[in-house]
Amino acid sequence: MQLKDLIDFVRIASTSATIWFVIPALLTLIQITPIKINPWDTLLQWLGRKFVGELCGELERLERQIEQVQKDTEERIVTDMRWHILNFARRCRMNEHHTKEQWNHVLSQAKKYEIYITEHKLENGVIEEDTKYIRELYNKLSKEGKIK
Repeated sequence: MQLKDLIDFVRIASTSATIWFVIPALLTLIQITPIKINPWDTLLQWLGRKFVGELCGELERLERQIEQVQKDTEERIVTDMRWHILNFARRCRMNEHHTKEQWNHVLSQAKKYEIYITEHKLENGVIEEDTKYIRELYNKLSKEGKIK
């Protein structure tokens, strides 16, 4: 490297250092003066929107996924309750003996299922008849002392 190249390099370096010092200083002065231009605020707002915009998009996507998981889980739980009640009624019709805990559980499930159906304004259909059958059979067997 020659002396001339070294001098040119020093000039370029000092010019760019000056630019990196002068630009922020000017932006700060512009913001301090009573002019309505706030370059730092504008720059930070722009960066914030870019950053937050990506986060908001990701949050919305996650919220949709959570809502779908909740909906799927609720449907699965309700379906399980329905099948449990129908299966219990079928086994009762086959004269299968059930413990007091099993009766309490199915009656509790039937009550929860009815509340869900009412809250969501759904049709009950066949399960309504099976629930009625289970309750009548429970009352009959309870009076006879056969539930233990």
